[in-house]
Amino acid sequence: MIGVEFLADWLGEEVLGADGEKAGKLEEIYLDGTQPVIAEVKAGGLRRKTHLVPLDGAVVGRDYVRVAHSAALVGGAPGHSGDGPPDAATLNGVAEHYGLLLRGEGGTLEGSTARKARLAAEEEAERAEAEAERARAEAERARGGA
Repeated sequence: MIGVEFLADWLGEEVLGADGEKAGKLEEIYLDGTQPVIAEVKAGGLRRKTHLVPLDGAVVGRDYVRVAHSAALVGGAPGHSGDGPPDAATLNGVAEHYGLLLRGEGGTLEGSTARKARLAAEEEAERAEAEAERARAEAERARGGA
């Protein structure tokens, strides 16, 4: 399976079906923990719709992501509003459409964009906490020296 850190860098790139046909653009990756499970693909001309496609068997090229399903099958997949991760009913529809069991089905998925923001906030909080601890230690040393 493709690592999430790597695959998240492909947002906005072409998504090709297993048949090599264009299926759309990669809009979002939804994760079960750290594993990419499903992608949101935006397809179409003027009436751009989003579809969900499982990422099992997906591979990446220089400027595309190729999924293990035909572009036609992706184009007929259940739509998604793009307002947060798909709910359990949507995931069940996706699983039925592709004839698969999806990892994360019935669980909570997290979008790669939301995950990136959450990890950045956690890192910033850790830095702030470390800085506060250094300041407390410096204040304690200053009080002890006075």
